[in-house]
Amino acid sequence: MFKVRHLPHLIPVLGLGLLGCVLSFSVGFAQELPPSQTIQAITIEENGLGRIDETGLLRGLSIQAGDPFDPVTIIAARDQLLTTGSFDSIDPLVEDSPEGPIVVLALRTKPILKAVEFAGLKEIDASEARKLLALALGERTDATELAAAGDRLAKGLAEKGFLEATVKWKAIPLGNGEITGSFEVFSGVTYKIGEIEISGWPAMERLPIKGMETGSPFIPENLIPFAQDLEWQLRDNGYAFAHVDLIWTPTTDRTVNIPVTTGPGGRFVVNRILIEGLEVTDPAVAQSSIGTQPGTLYREASIQADSARLLNRGIFGEAQPEAVQVGPDKVDIVYRLKEKPSGRFMAGLEFGQDEGLAFVAELGERNFSFTPPFRGDGIDANLRGVIGTERLQLSARAFQPSYRGGPWFYGMGASAAQLEYLSDQYNQRQYGFDFFSGRTFDNNWSAALGYQYSHFEVYDVTAAAPALIQEEEGTSRFAGPFVQLGLNTVKGTLRPESGLTAQARLELGSKIFPGDVEVIGSSIGAEWFASPFSRHTLSVKGRFRTMTPYGSTDRAPLPLREFLGGYDNLRGFNFRSVSPRNEEGDEIGGETSWFASVEYAVPVPGVSFLDVSAFMDIGLVGLDSFDLGSGAPASDVGIAVLVRADNFPLRVNIATPTSIPENDTENETGQVQVSFSAGYAF
Repeated sequence: MFKVRHLPHLIPVLGLGLLGCVLSFSVGFAQELPPSQTIQAITIEENGLGRIDETGLLRGLSIQAGDPFDPVTIIAARDQLLTTGSFDSIDPLVEDSPEGPIVVLALRTKPILKAVEFAGLKEIDASEARKLLALALGERTDATELAAAGDRLAKGLAEKGFLEATVKWKAIPLGNGEITGSFEVFSGVTYKIGEIEISGWPAMERLPIKGMETGSPFIPENLIPFAQDLEWQLRDNGYAFAHVDLIWTPTTDRTVNIPVTTGPGGRFVVNRILIEGLEVTDPAVAQSSIGTQPGTLYREASIQADSARLLNRGIFGEAQPEAVQVGPDKVDIVYRLKEKPSGRFMAGLEFGQDEGLAFVAELGERNFSFTPPFRGDGIDANLRGVIGTERLQLSARAFQPSYRGGPWFYGMGASAAQLEYLSDQYNQRQYGFDFFSGRTFDNNWSAALGYQYSHFEVYDVTAAAPALIQEEEGTSRFAGPFVQLGLNTVKGTLRPESGLTAQARLELGSKIFPGDVEVIGSSIGAEWFASPFSRHTLSVKGRFRTMTPYGSTDRAPLPLREFLGGYDNLRGFNFRSVSPRNEEGDEIGGETSWFASVEYAVPVPGVSFLDVSAFMDIGLVGLDSFDLGSGAPASDVGIAVLVRADNFPLRVNIATPTSIPENDTENETGQVQVSFSAGYAF
């Protein structure tokens, strides 16, 4: 039987291009091959370690038995197989037969990497070594890929200070076309830092940088943070365009000298603050979040803090600062902003045993203006309505975080409500308003002074109501000044990364017209955020509130008394169901309440905007002023699903009580409370 081997080597005999190749091949076979030029069969000859599916391989070929015999199409089929990356080599062979040519594909199939193993690995653990190898188990591999993986491992060890590290590799056949990649590691000795010589450093104190002292182990991967830290110190001391260049030189005594060159140039003073990228927002709105002032020394920390505050306003999606030199010692700070949708419409349902089903709608605009086109002044305006079979609540608020770009702010609000679900023994209606003004201090602190008025009416008191409720029938008016102090250091909006937000408030109700209730109210609330891992959010919040009667008022009026339970505090309990009760079990409210909550949210893998969380709430209401209550507090646990999206926020809570106050006749262990809200932002 006649064989023609290595068909690609025979084609270019005449060197006259493709036509000449084909003619040469045809002439060369004219005396040996039979007149028929139809491929009689295609077979596979496996010469490597790998296993292959011959039937599937042949079925997917671009040539098939019965096709005209054409060297060009055979080469194309070979190239088709090579592009799969599964073969080290493919040699097409041709065998003569009485019926016609038979094409044989001589393959060397890449083996499948079943496992990797290490010898001599001490400096890092096996999981980190596998990451450096970057080999995929279960995939076909070859000598080139194993060698490259060994080089990556050696380079990774060198970055960790083992400058003389080498890695030897070999493939161990396991049979059935599989191999184990074996890597033997020779780490060598650890180098230590010799002399760190910094040239060009200006006359300023340099803070020590941990891990980069003479005599400490030399770890190349620490060089970048080292240079970045030096550069940050320079830029935060006025050297706006400072840069740090360093090289490292190993010596024969296993030390590494690190010459560092700094290019501080001169120190710069801020000339102007410029805002770019705004389409509808008044520049004064952005200016109000910028603490860096013209005429001050350039400070990198201050500028980055400005960017964070701009993002926390909730109306900017991007805030990129840039220093632009405009003189020998002056720079303009240009903040390039990108506006994002700031309107929002929230809609949801609330349901409780007493209050029944209610529809909740909220319309807001974080960049509202009182003049056309009603956007751009950075006012946070909000309209909210709750409509149910036994309640109607309406409120409107406006808050201006900064007036004309300065530190002063103001706010105002009005509300009205008709509540028929609070008790079977009475109904309540109310309306009121408030206004306040204040200013920010040191970027994070704020203080405000304001006035409030609230008119309450308790009506339709039944004859069966206890004496305490009977005495409450009629109207009461709470009016007077209030003062509040706030702190906000929170970083991030959708997923807060860190920080604390807190507020303390003191309010005075007096009989000065139009008030008729003498009560001192005080409260403090806070929420703290941390991010233990990337995109994980731990939040802890709490609130304490109390009403203290004075003068002619013996007891805080019923509408001012405290209740807990519901979606914004004890989420496993019915709305306003945690309260002191009389002997008949009626909720009568207390003058003091407190609650705390812990929640941990984690992202759903593969879905960037979706989180799930677990939470626990605890709290209680005391009958008298500064009375924290008696007995075990109310507590619950639950889970939540949170859609962290500006344009479609959604939250669903599912909670159940774990501890119920002794006199609570409404809630019970095992009950499940579900609350949710959803909306669309525009």
